[in-house]
Amino acid sequence: MNNIVARFGKIAAKSFLAWLRVIVGGGLLSIICFIVSIVLISNNSGPGFAGARAGIVGALMAIPYLFVVEFWTALLLFGSVGAMVFYTSFASSYGVQKAIQLTWNNKLGDVLMAKLERYLSSIFDKKNEEIVGAQDATLIKRNLVEEVKNDNESSSIQKRILQYLLKRVKLDNIDFAKKDFNVKAIIIQKAKDFIAEKMEPTMQPFWIVLAIHFAVLVLALIYDHQ
Repeated sequence: MNNIVARFGKIAAKSFLAWLRVIVGGGLLSIICFIVSIVLISNNSGPGFAGARAGIVGALMAIPYLFVVEFWTALLLFGSVGAMVFYTSFASSYGVQKAIQLTWNNKLGDVLMAKLERYLSSIFDKKNEEIVGAQDATLIKRNLVEEVKNDNESSSIQKRILQYLLKRVKLDNIDFAKKDFNVKAIIIQKAKDFIAEKMEPTMQPFWIVLAIHFAVLVLALIYDHQ
């Protein structure tokens, strides 16, 4: 038991480092680009920019003018905000995917599948009339997520992985009304199939957005520098 806890602890640390790499890389570029865009705007003495510096209303009214006069700077300014949202979301998703990969590479997947089976048994074996009557995928997912949250025996990284799986595994195409149908086995198999498809987390979306972000920075410095 202690060995399993220690191994999941190492997975959590590596998952955090994967998350941190994305946040630091993307966040640093976003901050630099945001500051550069503000400096470029402040160095422009055009009439529209004077209005932008007059207050919030003036700034809002100057936004269309900004895109006309200094397109790349405007794109850099607002793109940096949007990019930071992407980096944050991607970092969270990538960190969990990395944890899933490490869990199965370290042959700890059965531990999580056993927990998932226990949660399913807890839901269905209680003969919960609401569950049995509704036969609704959304309701079953919600109850499973609650089981994960209330499990005091699972570590935070185990809960993150299980919650991530439950949110993304599709149960809508399961016929819950079908008799002699092992719903628990089907859901567990769907979770395993999802893991098999997402076994190799990729940084490609991050690198693409980072490259575009940097390219806009360069273009703003070239064309909008006064």
